[in-house]
Amino acid sequence: MAVGLGALQLLQPGVAARAQRWVTALATSSDRRIVQQLIALAGNLSPGRLEALGIGAFLYAGLFATEAVGLWLRKRWAEYLTVIATLTFVPVAVFELTRRVSPARLAALLLNLVVVAYLARRLLRRRPAA
Repeated sequence: MAVGLGALQLLQPGVAARAQRWVTALATSSDRRIVQQLIALAGNLSPGRLEALGIGAFLYAGLFATEAVGLWLRKRWAEYLTVIATLTFVPVAVFELTRRVSPARLAALLLNLVVVAYLARRLLRRRPAA
């Protein structure tokens, strides 16, 4: 939710200018390379990409909130939703592997597939409540 709100807030000119000043100050005062790369990435996003990021973040948060409530209420559909939501990370891992093969990326894909297989197997073995 915070990513969605932040991305949509950056579409406003005053907020974007203030955020750019913070980005500049943080980037020069921080010696952490990852932080600087994330700041540079966020600072270079076009308004259309910021809007898409905001909407995507809200949809993602909504999916996981729905999943959480369903699991809390012990609904079977939420278990299926969990398997599907976990499965959505597989294409991202495959895409990353097509860009550059590394042990970490391969491990991420394999771990994701193992988790999906485990969840699906547990779900299919358990009989629905009558």
